[in-house]
Amino acid sequence: MRFCSKCLVQNIGHKSICGRISPLLSFCLLRLKTMKVKQLKKVELASLNIPGFSLVLADVYKSMLINGLSKNTFDNYCRKLADICLRFNKLPVSISEDEMKDYLKEMIQGARDVSRSEFKHTIYSLRYYLKMIGEDINIKLPQIKNEKRLPVVLSKDECRSLFELTKNIKHRAILMFI
Repeated sequence: MRFCSKCLVQNIGHKSICGRISPLLSFCLLRLKTMKVKQLKKVELASLNIPGFSLVLADVYKSMLINGLSKNTFDNYCRKLADICLRFNKLPVSISEDEMKDYLKEMIQGARDVSRSEFKHTIYSLRYYLKMIGEDINIKLPQIKNEKRLPVVLSKDECRSLFELTKNIKHRAILMFI
């Protein structure tokens, strides 16, 4: 089952959805229309080019709705699952552990600088999907640890210069009480 590309692109209401789509998929399609254009294109491409991705999308939506997860979580997970499917040209279930490790390595070391949050969304979307389908997670996904940094503390001289540079008495008093 695939989405009609005309229905995905045009924003003309529920009647524009072709009759081949089940009610759950049509609801997901309406939900996707509210997403940003960049996200819509990735998910649209994956649903058109990867057989079975539209069913994966419907299953993820149903599971997230039941578990009470937010709309933004659904948007991010769908976009990341679409990225993975488009990269390998197959569903995440069919991806081997070596392929996934290479993909994650490319994300971190690739020419495109990937933010920490984008990497986390990729890992979490894969975990959620594999757990949702009941697949034994044979792909060892890395644990994401928080960076520990010490807070920046001003020295006494830096504090004095900050107080001296403040011209307004009210602002100087506020800074001195902090």
